[in-house]
Amino acid sequence: MAENFTVDATLDVRGESCPYPELYTLEAIEKLEGGEILEVIADCPQSFINVPASCKRHGHEVLSKVKDGTTLYYYIRVCKRFRCAGHLHDGKGAVQKVILYGLLDALFYMIPTKNCPFQ
Repeated sequence: MAENFTVDATLDVRGESCPYPELYTLEAIEKLEGGEILEVIADCPQSFINVPASCKRHGHEVLSKVKDGTTLYYYIRVCKRFRCAGHLHDGKGAVQKVILYGLLDALFYMIPTKNCPFQ
């Protein structure tokens, strides 16, 4: 199912109902390195919306969504981000705009870290 990219890890959540495909996807992403590609296989219809939306909200790139009968495939490029005072970096030196999804996210992204090249 993968198009022009190499899958680094596969997560099969068929049989799991929402919100578990979304939660398990985010857990699997945490174990991967930036730039790696996660293939998620699911069969929960609601996850066709929730999984990609959640991944985008967390800053990851959804490369492809494929529906094959009742099976859904998602291909997600992991973007490992790190934080420093007022800036959000993508690990490649590019500064990203910070979109805050509530007070906890705002506090999380504003924690100073050492060696920020933008300070």
